[in-house]
Amino acid sequence: MQTFEMIRSRLLQNAAGRFHRQPEELIPETRLFIDWMAWEVGSLYRELNRSSDNISRNILRRITPDISIRPLPAHAIAQALPRQASYNLNPEEDLFSMPRLGGQAPHQLFFSPLLAVPLVQAKVKYLAAGREVESQAAIPAGTAFHPGMLWLGIRFEERTAMQPQLRIYLDRKEE
Repeated sequence: MQTFEMIRSRLLQNAAGRFHRQPEELIPETRLFIDWMAWEVGSLYRELNRSSDNISRNILRRITPDISIRPLPAHAIAQALPRQASYNLNPEEDLFSMPRLGGQAPHQLFFSPLLAVPLVQAKVKYLAAGREVESQAAIPAGTAFHPGMLWLGIRFEERTAMQPQLRIYLDRKEE
């Protein structure tokens, strides 16, 4: 960090070298001017340093999503019905949307898988959250779930060759 004394001594050395004198031999007006310049340059240095810190902080704040503004999945279950008995979701071809519930409708939520994911004919039969277990014929739109833990009981319509490869993707909010 550049202090007033460091800047002042550097300016005095440069001025003395320019006039071919020792720094102590400079006239008082020149020394006073150099003191003033050292103070102003030091202030400018500190201001630029703070500005650089603020710029870096703002850039970091903008590129690092905050928990309150980053996209998070809703606490609900979205479902996609397969086109065939065994169907693979393809990231390039398959995009699903559903109307957003609450908040500022009529926005829509979009989902597209990152990798190819198999879809199977299955239904959520039971939901268990906290101390409640519910049998579900269909999950009503806008159902809010317990924020802690959610257990899913899945009933397959028929046995398929893809059943052992079944993966369930869940995202949990880190607080």
